[in-house]
Amino acid sequence: MTMPYDVDQKTGKLRKFSNEFMVVDDLGGQDWACAVRTWESKEAVFEKGRKQRGIHMHVTPLPPGLEGVDKPLMLNATNALAMKALYGVTAKNWIGKPITLHPDVTDLKGKMVDCIRIIAPKQQAKPQ
Repeated sequence: MTMPYDVDQKTGKLRKFSNEFMVVDDLGGQDWACAVRTWESKEAVFEKGRKQRGIHMHVTPLPPGLEGVDKPLMLNATNALAMKALYGVTAKNWIGKPITLHPDVTDLKGKMVDCIRIIAPKQQAKPQ
């Protein structure tokens, strides 16, 4: 399966287009407050036929009604460890929990690449 390209409607930049999983471009360069809606453990097939089993997590934007992307985020090791640190090792307990999806960059085999990181939800300012 090859990764086709698309043009980001906001920036006009060429980007890899994923029909199946959330990618960093889906965040529009901003942190995205959301809650875990569902998750499932299943196999994904990547370029050149490489298969990998992983956690596919669906999220709901917060507050509800914000325009979002209805594609799962496939948890890499870093994001799985972030969920464990935030909410424990029992994935069924993650449902309904708030998280923030954060656009970031990481080193992948010597190249800096865009990525999505799960971080603790930002505290909302209390009214004064």
